[in-house]
Amino acid sequence: MDIKLDINPESIQEEVVRAILASSLGNNIKTVIDEQIKELSNTYNKALKIEVQHAITNHITAILRSEEYSNKLKDAVSAKLASSITDEFLDTVVKTAFEKIEKNYSSSYY
Repeated sequence: MDIKLDINPESIQEEVVRAILASSLGNNIKTVIDEQIKELSNTYNKALKIEVQHAITNHITAILRSEEYSNKLKDAVSAKLASSITDEFLDTVVKTAFEKIEKNYSSSYY
C-alpha cells in the first residue's frame, strides 16, 4: 500500500488559512472584515446622501428665487415681521426701561 503525500507551499498555506478561519481567531477576523465593509458602505451612502441633499437644496433655492415665488415670499415675510417686530420692539423697550428704573432705584435705596 502506497501513500502519496504531496506537500508544497501552496497546499500548506491553504490548510493554514482554513485552520485559522475555522478557529475563534478566524471568526474575529470575519467580524472585523464585516464591520469594515459596513463602514465603507455607510461612507458611500453618506456621500450619496449629501449629494442628493445638495441637489435638492439647489433646486428649491432656484424655485424660491424665481420671480413667481420670490415676491410672494418677500410679502409673506414682510407681513409677519411687521407685526412681530413692533410687538417685540415695544416689549424690549419697556423691559429695558423697567430694568434701568429698578437698577437705579436699588442702587439709590441701598
